[in-house]
Amino acid sequence: MYADENVIKIKHDVLYEVAKLAFAGELEEKKDYIANQLIPGPAAHFRCCIYKEREIIRQRVRLAEGKAPGPVDDGNVIQVISSACEDCPISSYTVTENCQNCLGKACINACKFGAIEPGRLRSHIDPQKCKECGKCAQACPYNAIAHLKRPCKFSCPVNAITYDEYGISVIDEKKCIRCGKCIHSCPFGAIGSKTYIVNVIEALKSNKKVYAMAAPATEGQFGDDITMNSWKKAMEAVGFDGFFEVGLGGDMTAAYEAEEWAEACRQYFYHDFSDGSSIPPDQSKRSGGSYRIYRTMYR
Repeated sequence: MYADENVIKIKHDVLYEVAKLAFAGELEEKKDYIANQLIPGPAAHFRCCIYKEREIIRQRVRLAEGKAPGPVDDGNVIQVISSACEDCPISSYTVTENCQNCLGKACINACKFGAIEPGRLRSHIDPQKCKECGKCAQACPYNAIAHLKRPCKFSCPVNAITYDEYGISVIDEKKCIRCGKCIHSCPFGAIGSKTYIVNVIEALKSNKKVYAMAAPATEGQFGDDITMNSWKKAMEAVGFDGFFEVGLGGDMTAAYEAEEWAEACRQYFYHDFSDGSSIPPDQSKRSGGSYRIYRTMYR
């Protein structure tokens, strides 16, 4: 179960409208109307107002086109929808009930940004001023300040997400491994991925031969009744010239890579390292005798 069940529906609605217009050749002409069509108003459903909801839809339309949601594109397929990210209310550091409202006020003295002020029962952290340095939590003698990460940052396995001065999440393109965990962990749907649905549709409308390929894990993702045969029929109905499950190709690639690895091992482990002259730099501290043992084990 993901935190973005409702967001997924909105994403699919946007993709459907974009695909429909792309097939009709009317995307450039009518894409600006998608936001008003999906968010007719007059009452807002998820955000503060319909205008913000519509702006988020517009940014999602850009993602569906394979573009960045805003004016800056760092090339990453995973993008932050800034209009949606602004709604995340979580402050990274918060004062808990363990606060004794002590006289020393070590937390206040430790903060260099004036983000902490005394309260009637406990200290209070202003999330607009907090820079998440963590000095207050380290200084508190009662461990009363908890570090709460935003869901996107907490879910990232490579620590690629930080915040800018406005509290908007920022993804480091160099660290990001495109796993998509941040997309599904965000309850506000503020992180999305570019799609190439428009490019695919344009290819289908051309005279090119276009084939769809799917990994074995695709089967069953949309219910027990959706099989590879179901996928094949659906892809052909859409306009693809064929559909292939790529599991066999993956197995063949793994087999060829295994042969290459085995050959490399034969050349490497059969070499005589007894004098230590050919030992790789990162293994230079190991003895030639150890390599002879490895060669014996390999044989």
